[in-house]
Amino acid sequence: MTAKDTVCAAFKNAVFKRRLSKTSGLMIHSDRGVQYASNEFRILIEDYNCIQSMSRKGNCWDNAVAESFFKTIKIEALNRYKFQDSILLKKVIFRYIDGFYNTVRFHSALGGFSPLNASIRKQIKKVACLTFLVVHYNGEVQCKYDYGRRYRFNTR
Repeated sequence: MTAKDTVCAAFKNAVFKRRLSKTSGLMIHSDRGVQYASNEFRILIEDYNCIQSMSRKGNCWDNAVAESFFKTIKIEALNRYKFQDSILLKKVIFRYIDGFYNTVRFHSALGGFSPLNASIRKQIKKVACLTFLVVHYNGEVQCKYDYGRRYRFNTR
């Protein structure tokens, strides 16, 4: 398999799903694998004005999060199957990542929330901050956001 079949295809899929614009300034961190250093991948991410970050040579801690994910997917999804072809493998991986890992599974790094819930909470917090700024600017009501759980209003 080439970089075009693996990392380039995965990046294009992420661009489509996340509606990434060419002015995103996204940072992409990877190990020093040949597919990430390939001209094809570098040109593709430069096209989207992404910043490439690679782990330092011989520093395994740079990729601890990715390694943890691979351990988790093997234990929770892949070890119970014997795959006869790559099509079934891709389906199982897709269902695990999009149907469970990013939507339902709790993550300790996100305070015990799933990535989907953490993302929603982050959006709510942005709205709450905007609400606070607008309301506070008017000088009538002060709005405090209480960790995504509720709004507290104090009138002056």
